[in-house]
Amino acid sequence: MSSLGRVGITRPAGRGQHLVAELSGLGLESVEVPLVEIRLIDDVEPLRSALATVPPPSLVVLSSASAVPALLAVIGSAPGIAVAAVGPATKAALESEGIPVTVEGDGSGGVALAGIIGPPLAPGDRAVLLAAAGGRHELAESLVAFGWKVEPIVVYETVARPPTLSEVEALGACDVVCFASPSAVTAFEALRDSTGAPLHRHPAAVIGATTAGAARQAGFVVVVATEATDAALAEAAAAALRLTHEP
Repeated sequence: MSSLGRVGITRPAGRGQHLVAELSGLGLESVEVPLVEIRLIDDVEPLRSALATVPPPSLVVLSSASAVPALLAVIGSAPGIAVAAVGPATKAALESEGIPVTVEGDGSGGVALAGIIGPPLAPGDRAVLLAAAGGRHELAESLVAFGWKVEPIVVYETVARPPTLSEVEALGACDVVCFASPSAVTAFEALRDSTGAPLHRHPAAVIGATTAGAARQAGFVVVVATEATDAALAEAAAAALRLTHEP
């Protein structure tokens, strides 16, 4: 059966298989071109020290599944501290390693997660936030506004992965592009075809308000997934594809 359209997946290598399956179920062909990669910060001592401080933090907050390996490198098992995850993917990554999640966000972003966490039991309770280098500050700022004492610890960085020219051409031939992070949008903006021209701004299917804002600012027509799952992102891609067929 011929596909109904081609969808570009820009996630780091190895993280697109579930989305590929969901897209296939909708009759869509996937083109995987990782535009970013995740690198853990080698020095885990700041995180180890933050978790070992007495009194211990009341909450450990992860704003991405990319932070899970860093937490595992320090604790090795359940930390004995309440853990908050920004969305279903981060929760699944934690629970697959035996770390229970106390608070789960809907995956739409840090501000939403802070609203679900709410105020601490006691003013000034400490929250350790596992963060990305150069990441946005909305989550930390929102928690501080609720009365938390937030200790951000940088545990990973997201860096652009330069694709080959053939990968760029394959991505440029897609009908829709999926983005799960603002950094992937930024990496797409930097791409140039064989003539040196920027790639056409296809309709984009995205997860989360933050990524949606970055994509709109970059000139994309955006369809936002209804929730932070691969199934919802695939449905958003199908909806974005329909936009390309409108007169």
